[in-house]
Amino acid sequence: MTAIAQAILTEWTETAVVNVFGFGLLTGVVTLVVAFAYRRYSTRSIPAGAAVLVGLAVVGLWINVVSVRQSTIIDETPLFHHATATYFLAAFAVGSVAAAGGRRIGDAVARESANIDRIDDRTAAASVVRRGRLSVEYRLPEEFTDLPGSPPVENSVKRELAGESVLVPCDIPADSRVSRLENRLERDFGIGHVAVDLTSDGAISRVRLGRKRVGIGSTIAPNAVALAVRGVAQSSGSTGERVEIWTDDECTSRLVATGTLRATSGDVATIVTDAERAEEIRSHERYRIVTRPASSSDIYELLSTIRALDHTVAKLTVSRDGPLEGEFVGWLSGTVVGLVRNDETIPFPAEQVPLEADDDVYILGTATDFDRLPVA
Repeated sequence: MTAIAQAILTEWTETAVVNVFGFGLLTGVVTLVVAFAYRRYSTRSIPAGAAVLVGLAVVGLWINVVSVRQSTIIDETPLFHHATATYFLAAFAVGSVAAAGGRRIGDAVARESANIDRIDDRTAAASVVRRGRLSVEYRLPEEFTDLPGSPPVENSVKRELAGESVLVPCDIPADSRVSRLENRLERDFGIGHVAVDLTSDGAISRVRLGRKRVGIGSTIAPNAVALAVRGVAQSSGSTGERVEIWTDDECTSRLVATGTLRATSGDVATIVTDAERAEEIRSHERYRIVTRPASSSDIYELLSTIRALDHTVAKLTVSRDGPLEGEFVGWLSGTVVGLVRNDETIPFPAEQVPLEADDDVYILGTATDFDRLPVA
């Protein structure tokens, strides 16, 4: 047995074993440093394959340098020999194991020193993170423009948004990114309408903001007012129905005014009526509100639907010798919902109607539609 052990544990074998373990130690130290730096500066764990490849690259570089400088590796063993091949395989095998260990140790030391919590990849939160993938960062400009056809946004909101960065997923098309960005700003900052324009390289070139119209002032016709009337409704009415306002006196009850019911709250009703007749209604008196036998109008449902969309109505006045004079209604971007010419209102004019000077054109569309319109 002694003779066999001496035959196996020769000087060449001892040197090879020491060198192999030295390569393993070198690989482990290099991988530890790389894993520590990667986790420290990226907060992510270095992939196992990349860590092993870095460690084995050090071993391969060392062996190549030695092979170039001399024709043998250990003692007189030539490069093209089965003992040398075994030596190389052992060095790379031990280096791979040491690299895997160095990666784990370096990652653990980096997480401990930087207080980085490791996320369990089996939880629902980790699943959401994986589905989110990487993000694209959009930096908002320092100045914003107002959206045509919408009330301007408060300056305090614009100052809060100036220079902010917004992240959106990168694995969706560019158009969807813009929509996601606009929806994010509308939801997080309570903005009614947001329109984002991008440059050819994908950066933000302009952001237009606008508030949604609130209240009923913009829906009241000229020479009409909305007022609160305290009284008792004689029948169940809904928004948009025509109602009559009568004095609440059984003996001398008379018709005060007629109007359109807009809202009710308890015994108070908001009614749109003629401005002249509204002067006869006293705020401290009670009235009877009677629904007239007429079908309700769909105009208020239409207005509610328009307010919920990104569309708005903008007014353009055609100037004499301007770019809009002589254009057909159907050539304008958006939908022309009304045309006022010589104090005559033309609802939904035909597409072949040409525009004339001093015409007031009411267009329903988005911010993109308004950008395509020439200056009136």
